[in-house]
Amino acid sequence: MLNYNKLKYFTVVARHLNFSTAARELYLGQPTLSTHIKDLELELGVTLFDRSRRKLALTHAGQILYQEVQPFFDGEEALVRKVRAAVSRDHITLSIGTLGCDIIYALPHMIRLFQESFPNIDVDLRRMNIMPLYQALSDGLVDLAFQFRSESQDAPVLKSCCTCTVQQGRLLIAMADTHPLANREVIRAEDLKGCRIAIQSRKESPHPYLFLSEVCRKAGFQPNIVSEFQFIEPMLTAISMSDMVTVTSTLAPIRGLENIRLIEFEERVPVNLSLFWKKDSTNPAVPLFVRHVRQMVNREELSADR
Repeated sequence: MLNYNKLKYFTVVARHLNFSTAARELYLGQPTLSTHIKDLELELGVTLFDRSRRKLALTHAGQILYQEVQPFFDGEEALVRKVRAAVSRDHITLSIGTLGCDIIYALPHMIRLFQESFPNIDVDLRRMNIMPLYQALSDGLVDLAFQFRSESQDAPVLKSCCTCTVQQGRLLIAMADTHPLANREVIRAEDLKGCRIAIQSRKESPHPYLFLSEVCRKAGFQPNIVSEFQFIEPMLTAISMSDMVTVTSTLAPIRGLENIRLIEFEERVPVNLSLFWKKDSTNPAVPLFVRHVRQMVNREELSADR
């Protein structure tokens, strides 16, 4: 599937035929924009721009792509204008569900900027775990959800959802800096044998448990799980004060817990945080918030500040 952001970047460059002008419009650095365009060209297997001339020009393949995608983005702008007009007449509530992860640090700033543009939209923020968040999205209790996506453990509701990636990360092993394994650069499955392990609730956040069970099974032992926590924040606090270890990710909310070590696991397992919303959502604030998040992602304002 072609990346929405890269196609958007392409249309802006194609419209201006100038990387510097396009970068300013997109609030991106020119090197970053050039990299995204090259990635798109590699993905498509074609050259989209003729860079050999004094002035940038579209290749034949670039002209065809521009003709195909420009109506979509023009229609998106028209849709946003129509929705803005509808929203300006009504008082609307937008319910957003989120996990305990790095995105929580960006949410106050993100929502404040959104409400400055749409003061008549009230934002209802709800903190949940993975499985309750799936259910809330399915039942319509939340309009959007910042949710991790696992290709092997997707909930059925996600098949009826649209999505955009907000942050990319990977699984890590977390422990206090006083733990005997804390000086390791990489943790192997065998290193976890005998370790006291804490996990989040198997019922509400089953993915870490399933991951641990599988890697330990392959290494020939059962994980020594000694404690379960409903939420990740108290679990990480307990980890920082004990000899327990846990599975978390680069997106873990560890600010303020300076003595926690996050160590690479031998098998790199990607963990992407995405924004989900139902395809049949009738809340007119949903496309406005999605567009707002995409713009912040484009400007890299949601990147982890560590």
